[in-house]
Amino acid sequence: MNPIVVFMRRIDEFDANSLDAKMRDMLDATGLPYKAVDVSKDPTMHLAFPEEGSEVSLPVLYAHGQKIGTFPEVDQLFRSGTLADALKKTS
Repeated sequence: MNPIVVFMRRIDEFDANSLDAKMRDMLDATGLPYKAVDVSKDPTMHLAFPEEGSEVSLPVLYAHGQKIGTFPEVDQLFRSGTLADALKKTS
């Protein structure tokens, strides 16, 4: 099991300008292994998220079972140079 998981939409439909692609680029830049899960292939996938309500903002990143954040939070960590450390500290 991979400790870093990013949940996103339509992994197969790659658009370099999408938030999903940008999130993957940031994760690739950390050099850490991660798993990408395409939630569009399972209509009940939203039930797996602990957030309240039925709306889940995607992409969303988890590490070691803890939510790191959606794109804005992950982007802030990446721009500050602390994303890799944040992913390692959650273990």
